[in-house]
Amino acid sequence: MRRWRAILSASIGLGFGAHGRAMLFDAHCHLQRLPDATAPDTWVDRARAARPLPVWGCAVCGCEVADWAQVEELHRRFPDFVVPSFGIHPWWAAGADLARLPEQLTAQLTTWHTAGVGECGLDGAKKKDIPMELQLQVLRAQLQLAKDFQRPVSLHCVAAHGLLLQALEECFPTGHPPGLLSG
Repeated sequence: MRRWRAILSASIGLGFGAHGRAMLFDAHCHLQRLPDATAPDTWVDRARAARPLPVWGCAVCGCEVADWAQVEELHRRFPDFVVPSFGIHPWWAAGADLARLPEQLTAQLTTWHTAGVGECGLDGAKKKDIPMELQLQVLRAQLQLAKDFQRPVSLHCVAAHGLLLQALEECFPTGHPPGLLSG
């Protein structure tokens, strides 16, 4: 949690390295979905060396239960660079097992104390393929766990902002979750 607080307190992902230069934090990426297994190494090396502003870390957001192990592995390989985040992206909501999702996500959040929740959210452009009610059920389950574990959330939202705000207000009636991120 301390790592997330430090990350999220940096204004718009901007921090300062020991050298006094500004550095960036990528608050939303999917390194686990790169087609080449060596690509994360190349990406991390390039990001750290970027000019004029190096990237000092990133939140790698899961999209479906099937890629969570890859998110874990990236965190193990780059523990000082990758902050894991586990969730079901709305594009993969149809494949989510709603009965098992709370147990599966709880296991990740219990194991990885610095992990966030996400990427999750709503996508109105996909509502013909993935019914909005299903997207909402998957989202609500994840928001509840984010609330229970006091974890930041990485959100995806396309053409469903009113519904997303309503879901957030229902789950967090006294305010937003810690470090609510939008992706």
